[in-house]
Formats: sequence, C-alpha cells, structure tokens
Amino acid sequence: MWPRGPSRVGRGALSRELRDAAETNRPPPTANLCGSSTRTEGAEQVADIEAARKAFERYDLNGDGQITAAEYKSVMAQLGDPYVTEPVAQAVINAHDANGDGLLTFDEFWAAQNKDGEKTG
Repeated sequence: MWPRGPSRVGRGALSRELRDAAETNRPPPTANLCGSSTRTEGAEQVADIEAARKAFERYDLNGDGQITAAEYKSVMAQLGDPYVTEPVAQAVINAHDANGDGLLTFDEFWAAQNKDGEKTG
C-alpha cells in the first residue's frame, strides 16, 4: 500500500531488528506503513510517531493536514509508480478513512499503521 523504497524512514533499525531476531531465534518484528518496528515502548513510540508524521507530510503536498487521492497518486508517481490511478489512490485512502470524508488525516494514517502492524504481528 504505502511505498517502501530507499526513502523510507526507519529502514536501518528494522533491518537490525530482523538480524537480531534471526540470531536469537525469536520472532521478527513487523513493519508498519512508514517502515519502522511496531514493537515500541516509551521513547521509541515517540520516534515512531515522528517517523509516521514525516511519512504523512510527504504525501500531504499542500500541507492542509489531509491526504487526497490526487496527492497520493502524485507522490506514488514521484516514487516511481506511475500506474497508480486516482481511483486506485482513492480506494487506498477509503480503506483507512475512518470518518468517510474521502481524505486521510494523520490520525487515520497513524491508526492504519498500528492496525496493519497488529494484523501482521
């Protein structure tokens, strides 16, 4: 759903956690939409919120606090996926749009990350 390319936030930390999990034979952490671990506490939770805020701001091109289908489509094209159409972008947003207004707020974005992490973790 959200891109996970070289620009993603938290990539090094997640790779380190995966390597550590493999070495200690414990289950690996899951990744949320902005690429950071979902197993967090205290200061790490603040870091995840900040990483999520940065990821959200990348999509919120006009800075109004909401991601539109057009903004999502535009960012996906900038990230190398020109095949995301506006209807597809709207479907992605609608899947996480809690209030049904067709836009994605940061709170909805954050909730989607935590929800996605719970499904996979």
